[in-house]
Order: sequence, then C-alpha cells, then structure tokens
Amino acid sequence: MNSETKELQKLIVAIVAWSICVMLILYKHKKLRMLLHDLKNMWFVFSLVLVILFTIYCWYSQDQLLKESSQKAVVALLIAYLSRLDLVFAVYFIIFIFAYYTKGDIV
Repeated sequence: MNSETKELQKLIVAIVAWSICVMLILYKHKKLRMLLHDLKNMWFVFSLVLVILFTIYCWYSQDQLLKESSQKAVVALLIAYLSRLDLVFAVYFIIFIFAYYTKGDIV
C-alpha cells in the first residue's frame, strides 16, 4: 500500500469520525429534524446531487486549478450548511481535517 492510499484512508477515517460526532450533536440539540427536512426537499437533494456530480468530475479532471477550486467550494458549502445548523465549532474541525490531510491551502 503506497503512502497516498494510506493518507486517503486516514482522511476517510477522520471525516467519518467527524460526521458521527456532528450527527450526535445534531441529535442532542434537536437539529437532526432540520437535516432530515432538507433531505426530504426535492430541490435541495437535486442541487446536492448536482454539486456532488460536478465535484467528482472536477476531482478526476487533469486540470489542477479545477481540482483545487472544487476542493475549496466543497469546504465553503460545508461551512455554509454547518452554519445553517448552528454548528459553529464543527467548521473549525472540518477545515483542520481538510488542511491537514490535503497538505494544501483550503481557503
């Protein structure tokens, strides 16, 4: 297993752990309903799927600028949505995770 694969595995583990913590916080503060309401909204899901598909396209592109731009856009989207859910401190950790594991300038 090469070092790039190991780093990707570490990133995935960190994001999964972060996601579990966020879900527990949402449940504890009764904000999980807001997330579920958004996921039942057809336009929200449609827009999210479009963003995910475009992001996948960008990440598999040969254009480095496109990759970096989509990475920053994903972080911005996460920040905006976490703000909607009033999870201010979760933003800190998602920026830390992305900056640490991607070894790059995120914002």
